Amino acid sequence: SVLREDDWWQDQDFFAMPYLPFFSNCDGYDSHMSLSRLLEEHPECDQVSHDDTIPTREYSGREPLSDACRGISLTCVFEEEVTMARKRLRWFEATPGSTLFYITKEAVLPDMFLPSNSRERRGATDALDNMRDYDLVPVVLDKVSGGHRHAIPRTIRLELRYYQMTKGRKRLVDARLHFEDICTTQKPEHFGGSLHILDMMQERGIYPCEVDVN
Repeated sequence: SVLREDDWWQDQDFFAMPYLPFFSNCDGYDSHMSLSRLLEEHPECDQVSHDDTIPTREYSGREPLSDACRGISLTCVFEEEVTMARKRLRWFEATPGSTLFYITKEAVLPDMFLPSNSRERRGATDALDNMRDYDLVPVVLDKVSGGHRHAIPRTIRLELRYYQMTKGRKRLVDARLHFEDICTTQKPEHFGGSLHILDMMQERGIYPCEVDVN
């Protein structure tokens, strides 16, 4: 859940997974949310048939027509203990402009995640490593709506943009995250919250989350 934990990474500098990192405990998706399942099966996505798809052509004079997902809304729950501060920033505390993770430009075959020799690891194969120089799109946190320590976003917006290269091939070109409706996990002062932190949050327009305080 932290941006990078050296003890966990040890001697490897990348790890690929067939699902979105950080997003878990979402209604209908359990702990792991596959990007392909989200975009291909969600009822808010409009799927265009292969025959009706019109690829993106710069000078064709024809308007492209392809699949689109607009306004997908999911209810998810943080798995982290959000009320406790950590030495390292967690993903929802990342500063504006941070790159949280990367998505491959095009679909990846499942076999590419599996090791083919004793030196490789699941999700850290040579085939995946070779993609890192030119086949990845950074998922960047918006330069305005970033995270804060001692705070959580109650709404997270993910934007993905792609080109329809051919009738059966898409290529991701841009990915952005926006943290919105941010509140501080500090309790109100009369329930034991830090006045210093509460004042700092208030200066940023951030107020305590609406939670039950025992």
